[in-house]
Amino acid sequence: MTATPSGNEHETDEQRRERERKEREKDKGGFSRAGRLSDGFSGHWPDLFIKTVENPSAETYTGTVTVTDCTPDEPERPASPASQSVTVAPGDSAEASFSLPSDVPADHPRLICSTLSNGGGVTDEGTDTIDLGGGVSPSPDSSPPEPNPNPDSTPPDTDSSEDVG
Repeated sequence: MTATPSGNEHETDEQRRERERKEREKDKGGFSRAGRLSDGFSGHWPDLFIKTVENPSAETYTGTVTVTDCTPDEPERPASPASQSVTVAPGDSAEASFSLPSDVPADHPRLICSTLSNGGGVTDEGTDTIDLGGGVSPSPDSSPPEPNPNPDSTPPDTDSSEDVG
């Protein structure tokens, strides 16, 4: 009896084809069969932080998204819920929503760490920086310009090249 390359002498043709397909996908970039965290996020501090999980593979991906406020030099603060399960169809994406801790100093940006894992361990991780001066999603400043408090005054001359003579 000869053994197959997998070491399983009782492997069926279907099992062999599946094993070979998985090996080919693995060789094409490592994480092609795993879920991936999106590069961005959306929501409004601190009530909603949404992270998207993408599935580029040909099989359904099931994993767990974990989110924490991991701002350096501060204690780590878990989001609520601390983690959330996601199931993503092939070629699709799914969102995981969290509330972030609100009892944090707002005088500097926050660093939010996201981890995606499954039974095989961590499949992706990432960080997002959030400036608490506004919402989670950066948006252009649409507020009107501040009025001049002295409308009758002439603005100071800032031109340093004076015309003498």
